[in-house]
Amino acid sequence: MTLPFFQTSAPATPAQAGGPPLAATTSTLSDLILAYSAEYLPHMSPQSRAHRAYFFTWAQAELGPIPLPELTRERLRPWVDSLLTRFKPGTVRTYLGLLNTVLNVGVKAYGWLDENPLTRVKFPASPPDRVRYLSEDEREALLEACQHSRQPALIVVVKMALATGMRKNEILSLHWAAVDFTRGLFQLQRTKNGESRAVPMAIGIKDLLKRWQKRRRFDVDLVFPRTDGTKPIYIDVCWVLAVKRAGLDNFRFHDLRHSAASYLAMTGASLREISEVLGHKHLAMSRRYAHLSDNYTAAIVQRMNTHFLGDAPAPTTRPEEGPSHV
Repeated sequence: MTLPFFQTSAPATPAQAGGPPLAATTSTLSDLILAYSAEYLPHMSPQSRAHRAYFFTWAQAELGPIPLPELTRERLRPWVDSLLTRFKPGTVRTYLGLLNTVLNVGVKAYGWLDENPLTRVKFPASPPDRVRYLSEDEREALLEACQHSRQPALIVVVKMALATGMRKNEILSLHWAAVDFTRGLFQLQRTKNGESRAVPMAIGIKDLLKRWQKRRRFDVDLVFPRTDGTKPIYIDVCWVLAVKRAGLDNFRFHDLRHSAASYLAMTGASLREISEVLGHKHLAMSRRYAHLSDNYTAAIVQRMNTHFLGDAPAPTTRPEEGPSHV
């Protein structure tokens, strides 16, 4: 395959994945991607493996035959520019981050590169954080639409997302063995960031799941299995129809997670508490919700001043509910 980023008569023979390191002068980017995939992908979640495999497939088609010594900033820059004509800046940043990880492994773990050439290439600017959460009217309209969906699991999945902040894949791939009704917890063994976490189960969700459990197939441990029991159900089409029926604008399933976090912030949860509930690896990821808890933070300070310093209490106010696009 001949592309404007390089010229090659034939792709280099890939290294045997997982085998001994190749000489730096003969290794290609395809060799590095194959070795990385063999060693690191098996330890990732199915979603992470699929995401990286998709990117690696066309990255190898476009850049794979380039020998690593020739993978320079000058060759990568036009490729990055071409990505910006095909994808949004945020998506390009994600893809470059995946490639950056592979190249870092090539430098630090395999010694196939002296330096990572991507560190000298400017990434697109980060898009502003997006926080879209449901107003009370929108929430009622969406739940009503889900209740009347031809997919009976949709209302259960959506209520779980709103009540727990769990990701779609975390909910759909949930097994009954991970549902601890006694302790009121969901025990997630492998999440998006590769770590396990326990998610609290509110009383309403516990009751909802116990009713759903009456439909359980005892030959399948998945909470939401397809008819053949081999995989989780597919809800995307029913979800889109429900959003349309509810009259929601610019609302994705992941925004249910934003809604849960926003509701936590508006009821006084600290950023650390929000981070723990959502399973954020870094506290900075929860800072997008900080403005929603400002009024409650101010109320806490006022209570301290009233109690210890005799300051007159200020009237309690609530931040205006969504819809929000922050």
